[in-house]
Amino acid sequence: MKDLREHQQRKGVRMKAKIARAIGITLILVAMTGAQAWADTITWRMPTSWPKGTILQWAADFFAETVTAMSKGRLTVKAFPAGAIMGPLEVYDATESGAVQAAHSSAAYFAGKNESAALFTTVPAGLDPIANLAWYYESDGLKLLNEMYADFGNVMPCGIIPADQFAWSHKPITNLKDF
Repeated sequence: MKDLREHQQRKGVRMKAKIARAIGITLILVAMTGAQAWADTITWRMPTSWPKGTILQWAADFFAETVTAMSKGRLTVKAFPAGAIMGPLEVYDATESGAVQAAHSSAAYFAGKNESAALFTTVPAGLDPIANLAWYYESDGLKLLNEMYADFGNVMPCGIIPADQFAWSHKPITNLKDF
């Protein structure tokens, strides 16, 4: 009986040693893989439609800096103001073609490709920023935005600016008849 217990104890010790070795090898492999993954860095170029020195370019720069910091530099986003690497209205085409990895712009500049883009921008007398965000995240706004951009790549809004105050017009509005 004593021999059987000793045999079972030795067997248990050997089993625990095997498990410890397997765990150790797994941890070493995970650490090596993780270290390799963190050694690789990715850089994205993100042209914008905003002139240097504007609040919108500041927002794009802030977004780029935040992504870079949150990823601890693994994903570095570099924002370029309008005209630095392309014209302000070329960022959608450049992103779609793969010439750049991201863009910071307005759906208003996409309306020539898809008329519904105007719904996702600063429509005159439209939603204020809080109502706009509520529409995106508490209703179907984001779903509709992604459907609109489906053929061009998935899009997520980076920010909301207030609606235009009055109207869009190709003709000067100087009196009531002009409406």
